[in-house]
Amino acid sequence: MFISPARLYRSLFVLALTSTALIAPKTHAQAYDDYSDFAADPVLLDNEASELFGRFFQNSILIGTGVFTGDLGAANSAGFQLGMRFVFYFDKVWGIELGTGYGRHSTLYDFRNTHTEQVEVAMTTHLIPFHLGMRYGFDPETLPRGFATMNPYLAAGAEIIYRSERVIGEPTTEGMTADAQTKFGDFDRINSNALAVNFGGGIEFDVYKNRMLLGFDMRYHVVFWPDAQMKLADPPSTTSDTQTALTRSGGYITVMGSLTYNY
Repeated sequence: MFISPARLYRSLFVLALTSTALIAPKTHAQAYDDYSDFAADPVLLDNEASELFGRFFQNSILIGTGVFTGDLGAANSAGFQLGMRFVFYFDKVWGIELGTGYGRHSTLYDFRNTHTEQVEVAMTTHLIPFHLGMRYGFDPETLPRGFATMNPYLAAGAEIIYRSERVIGEPTTEGMTADAQTKFGDFDRINSNALAVNFGGGIEFDVYKNRMLLGFDMRYHVVFWPDAQMKLADPPSTTSDTQTALTRSGGYITVMGSLTYNY
């Protein structure tokens, strides 16, 4: 049978198109396999998750100082403060804080703060707080570049503070009120617990591949001491002395440096 050249060319063209259609699915399958291998790499997956969701977990070590306010500020020196804090992030900005710490202060009641003669009580005060709260860390992508490098955050929470006070030596309490004389005996140890709320914030600077950060944290603690309204002494009522009686009330401020590791 004779086949014309035109018909032969058409047959070859159809055969070429059919071959291309059969080969094409194999090409797409190979591209898909390459993409699967890329996404399954643990390091690349970790980087991708970090870009999408931010931090998951932080562990911070804090060291700094604590300062009493109010009437307690008149009797307590600035003290040493040490803490540890864990932060669990729900997303890029919101997280829950869990922390504890230790603080030590030198305490002195005398004429300078009680304005009463025959008062000399020296103590050491130890504080152990347990903290649970919320943190809001601003999304760096929504901040100006200068602020984004500081990784600022705001925080607030509730805490329980365990306080232990130890009287040094034999105090002079003749000028104190009857309640205070009973409370501060020779070599006594006074233990108490208080509820508190705190609020504040801080900044953190990346020092190693967004894993290690150095920061600054400041909080104000509103503390509800069980003996806050107890008077230490009644100063004499004279025209030249208008001082009110010193009590055991006051808040607390912590100023801390932090070393943080991101997970």
